[in-house]
Amino acid sequence: MNQADIREPNKADKSKLDSVAQSPVLTFTSKTLDLTKAVSDSTISGYPYKVNLSLAGVTAAYVPEVFLKTPTDVISDICETGAGYISFYATKNTGTVTIDTIVCVRGGN
Repeated sequence: MNQADIREPNKADKSKLDSVAQSPVLTFTSKTLDLTKAVSDSTISGYPYKVNLSLAGVTAAYVPEVFLKTPTDVISDICETGAGYISFYATKNTGTVTIDTIVCVRGGN
């Protein structure tokens, strides 16, 4: 009978396990972006506000593709992912934007 080397996983092992466990594609439907939660931001010219939308499982390793219910010039076509959210850039900090579908594809490490 072979003996296995059994040990507690170290930080690097846990990180590898976490990345393997993450789904390569996350899909979210019927989301509302609440622009009243937007804060001043100067990242993108013409879009003076930034607002985060919480989405479970999303990390900075995901690349988002956003499909709006109705086209709008209120939010930029550039957004960023982070730990549990997508950041959107907006022209105003009032109202809401209805997002039909968000598809996040795991694109990096």
